[in-house]
Amino acid sequence: MKSGRGRFRRGEPAEATRRGLRSEILELREELELLDDVLQAGPTPLSARASLDRALFSLRAAEHSWREVSEPGDLLEVVEQLDAARAALDASLEALRRRAARAGR
Repeated sequence: MKSGRGRFRRGEPAEATRRGLRSEILELREELELLDDVLQAGPTPLSARASLDRALFSLRAAEHSWREVSEPGDLLEVVEQLDAARAALDASLEALRRRAARAGR
């Protein structure tokens, strides 16, 4: 907190956190779009597609929450949704790895 003209101002740390989360949202969206392109390029396991769908759902929820946040403490919800999206992305990639390993046998 900084004092400014006799009032306490919050905002700088919260705004930096908001910007950081927005950057992470955009990066994750790009990764998911790349994975979507890969999954559309050929036959893919159903579990990979389902995990990607879950990741996209969580990402959209994070984007919505990010836009609606009015209190710094509410940013935790965005972080949790991003974590869920990342976990689903990892699950989708793991399904692709398993398929590739089976195909390589």
